[in-house]
Amino acid sequence: ELLQRAQAGTTEGENVLTATRLAHRCQEALRNVSYSNLSSQASTVCTIPSGAAFSRFSRSVTVTAMTSTSPYNTANLTQIDVQIAWTTQGGSTNVTLSTLRSAL
Repeated sequence: ELLQRAQAGTTEGENVLTATRLAHRCQEALRNVSYSNLSSQASTVCTIPSGAAFSRFSRSVTVTAMTSTSPYNTANLTQIDVQIAWTTQGGSTNVTLSTLRSAL
């Protein structure tokens, strides 16, 4: 039983690391998209590689224009949230990376 728990912990750690890398890869890809096209191209630019190693992961990209009442919105900011999710033995979990991008 102890060995199974150790293996499950290692697998979960690997999942977190892989999901974080996938989310970061997506954020980097979005840096090459023009500000005006962020909303329309976010889903097509951010892809998960094919193959068995990545089949358990899914991604979601949310692009939100911050309103004038949002804190720190003096530079016409847009928030980009990249979420990578996967299923575990106990349910599902995810990693979300967020960043702000300015039109300036």
